[in-house]
Amino acid sequence: MLLTVLGVALAVGLTTTMLSIAAGLDTTSRRVLDDTGLDLLVLDQGSPMVSTEHLAFANGTRIANDLENISGVATAFPIFEKSVTMFPANFAACRPLCPSVNLLADGEVPARRGNLGGLDVAPPGAYFNTSADPFADDAAFVNHVYPDGFNSSRFTREVVVNRAVARELNATLYGTVYMAASHDFDEAQRFTVVGIYEASFETDQTREVRVHLSELQYLARATHDEVTLIALDLDNAAERASVATAVEARYPALKAATPDEILGELDRTTGAFKVFAGLVAIVSIGVAVLFAATIFMISARERVGEIAALRAIGISRRTILKEMLLESGIVGVMALALGILIGVLGAWSIDFVLKTTTTRVPHGMDVAAVTPEVVLLVGATSVLIGMAAGLIPAIWATRVPIASAIRNL
Repeated sequence: MLLTVLGVALAVGLTTTMLSIAAGLDTTSRRVLDDTGLDLLVLDQGSPMVSTEHLAFANGTRIANDLENISGVATAFPIFEKSVTMFPANFAACRPLCPSVNLLADGEVPARRGNLGGLDVAPPGAYFNTSADPFADDAAFVNHVYPDGFNSSRFTREVVVNRAVARELNATLYGTVYMAASHDFDEAQRFTVVGIYEASFETDQTREVRVHLSELQYLARATHDEVTLIALDLDNAAERASVATAVEARYPALKAATPDEILGELDRTTGAFKVFAGLVAIVSIGVAVLFAATIFMISARERVGEIAALRAIGISRRTILKEMLLESGIVGVMALALGILIGVLGAWSIDFVLKTTTTRVPHGMDVAAVTPEVVLLVGATSVLIGMAAGLIPAIWATRVPIASAIRNL
């Protein structure tokens, strides 16, 4: 009996661990999206929803202003993503020995953030100039003309960097860095670090900064107000579908993706691993059933005389079958308790090891999460393993002829 419980418990533990990894991916992704407050993500029709290389489209600020006129839209937050190079303050004196960092810059308008937060928005209070886009009402900018260039008094030269960038460039709060849309330092502009942050879904390899939208557009020579994303926050999340339809009708070249659609694309990217985890769980369950069935069959053969005697005194086959299935179900319940413990320890170990030994795991990500759904599924599986394993031996034992069984006592 103890051997059976231990064997089934190991299978339950492995199943719990594998399912918890899939659950960890799902729960973390949903939590990250919930933290942003995002209701719809507007992007080019040809852009993947989950990417760092979204396609740019022109007149982003004008489109965002127009989208805020759609009934139900509380905030339209335009974002311009651009790969740039950042240099430390002393790069001119120490090149080529000084490091430079290739990273992703997000241009944004702090005053437009509303209730949005999370990955694509700098933390509250990070910028000094939060009143508006420095060039939002500037005629030269609207006409795509920059007579003073970066000498304009409107440029704030503010940048918010993540911890990895600050560490690599030895950048400090209120210190100086240089940024260029190319790899050429001679094209770089001076910026002041006004914030250092760490987003929950960043890894140790993530290199990102936030700057004012117009300043990044000008740095990248995106003089037609290009943006790559517009994040929408709605007054009522239940209106996502109707607002998405209105956005796409107004701008056929754009699409409005809901959080569920984004999660669906994320799910497709992790689908192969989830299939693998499911196959491992199925194989472990199958092995557990065969193992337990073998043990129960041996036990049934040893008790065939006892079963025959019970039938001889009038105990029905149905009653004996129920008792044997109950016994195997109890084995499953006992294995469940031990298996859940093994699975939780396994999930915790995988989460701990991956977070401490690799730089590719986001800081706020739960690699494995033993959710109530996982426990419920594993619990049902454990009891079914016990009962399925005991079914064939129980049926066989109840069908042994009484006379021959008693003669062999």
